[in-house]
Amino acid sequence: MARQTYRIRIEGCISMEWQDWFADMEIICDGEQTQLIGVLADSAALYGVLQALANLNLPLISVEQAKSEEMARNGHRQIHILKKTRTHLRRIRND
Repeated sequence: MARQTYRIRIEGCISMEWQDWFADMEIICDGEQTQLIGVLADSAALYGVLQALANLNLPLISVEQAKSEEMARNGHRQIHILKKTRTHLRRIRND
């Protein structure tokens, strides 16, 4: 398997102190969930990240393969915008 870019979503927020555990991944936390985005060398590297998450009892939401790190980051922005829009709509409905 060739190098691939992945976006892994987990429930909750992990701090940057965990960066050593996920050295090849960028950690992005939006308050409700954390995304690990980065290029992994092969399936063994992916399994290593997933095993580390399991060992830390961090609930896995999804694993996605992206065509590039830029696409993975853009997906994060789209999700963040969608969440802001949903929150705004809820506020409007409640007013």
